[in-house]
Amino acid sequence: MMIQQTWQELEKLFGPKVAQRQTALILATQNYAQAILSANDSERIRSLGKRHLMLAAEKRLSSKQLTAFLGHAIKFERTY
Repeated sequence: MMIQQTWQELEKLFGPKVAQRQTALILATQNYAQAILSANDSERIRSLGKRHLMLAAEKRLSSKQLTAFLGHAIKFERTY
């Protein structure tokens, strides 16, 4: 349930005003990645990549990596 809750918080931040909510987006992404790693969710880890989850959990993704990571997370969560 924790993963689903963090995903819902993250999904609220998508949209045309994302640039204004960058800090909140990074924090929500960090919480989402930490929840996945804490739960040791093998499906999500395999789909999103452990390396990128760890970088997201440590807030160390570049803007380009963050965009790609969120794209993969959106695809996974909306089809899961």
